[in-house]
Amino acid sequence: MKPLVVIASTNPVKAEKVRELYFRNKPDIEHDMVLIYNGDTPYDRADMYTVNDRVAKDIGMYHEVVGKIDRPFYFFMNEDIVHVEGNEWLKHALGKGTELVGVQPNISSFIPLEMIEAVGGRNHPCVRWGNHTVYVRTSAFACTRDYFFRLWRICEGVAGVFEKSTIAYTRNYSLFDDPFYICDSNSWPYRKYMR
Repeated sequence: MKPLVVIASTNPVKAEKVRELYFRNKPDIEHDMVLIYNGDTPYDRADMYTVNDRVAKDIGMYHEVVGKIDRPFYFFMNEDIVHVEGNEWLKHALGKGTELVGVQPNISSFIPLEMIEAVGGRNHPCVRWGNHTVYVRTSAFACTRDYFFRLWRICEGVAGVFEKSTIAYTRNYSLFDDPFYICDSNSWPYRKYMR
């Protein structure tokens, strides 16, 4: 079975932007893509619709897709993605051969704390998690179906717990070599300083 790329959005403008990024950097390898949407403003390009769950957030949207479309491997992206580098990202994720592939760890594990405070301010949310790689960012990650459901059950559908538990509850994981290969809006401001 082909892997599935899942794009989640709550806003039609952001949905269009991430959809455009996907098509501009569409992987060459065989796969399918589905865009799931739960915004208040109608968006007619969505493949699936779901209700807005403020506890499960984007993880709940991913769960909706995984529950309805059975694939061995999924690559998830949400509307916060602002940059994708080339079209090798899905091949790269599949090539890792692990049950979880993170595009990025938490920001404070690869960007110095002083830089986070200088660019993002002292109240930047990622700072509270310290200098350890305790989770992968769920704005872009890939995993097996078994792993997703296993972690979903453990976290009882709470997005914050799911994200902070991604590495803790995996049997094996890998991270992209370049944490800026796919960037969300939170990590994008640091890219120019880390090159």
